[in-house]
Amino acid sequence: MTFDPLQFKQQFPLFSEPENHDLVYLDNAATTQKPQCVIDAITHFYTHNNGNAQRASHRLARNATDIILSVREQTKTFLGATKVEEIVFTQGATASVNMIAYGLRSHLKADDCIAVSLGEHHGNLLPWQEASQATGCTLSLVSPSFDELING
Repeated sequence: MTFDPLQFKQQFPLFSEPENHDLVYLDNAATTQKPQCVIDAITHFYTHNNGNAQRASHRLARNATDIILSVREQTKTFLGATKVEEIVFTQGATASVNMIAYGLRSHLKADDCIAVSLGEHHGNLLPWQEASQATGCTLSLVSPSFDELING
């Protein structure tokens, strides 16, 4: 099966609007466009299952909990993880990077070096700057060539 970018783009309602036919949306660091199946799943959840997951025992809460646990299991399988506890969902990439940077602080020492690409988004650079300042380790901004990134 080959990837068809036009067929893929048709899954996103935003691009079906006439003013967006030629739109190329690259601002995914801030907001990612949603395909119709995701919009439908969110709508279905809020319409039929919205409950306080893992916090209550009523029917809606149990349904919401079951859905979340099922998604965790599917994600574990998709990623090849060993346990569902290895899967952490966050609000997005920035929250994930912050969690990792803050979590690693207690393991960083003054003689350690954090290497960050010069091309990083501010949301990925700032947590590492803060970790460097808090621990005294070195922050190095690197500019690897494309060949280095591909071939190691």
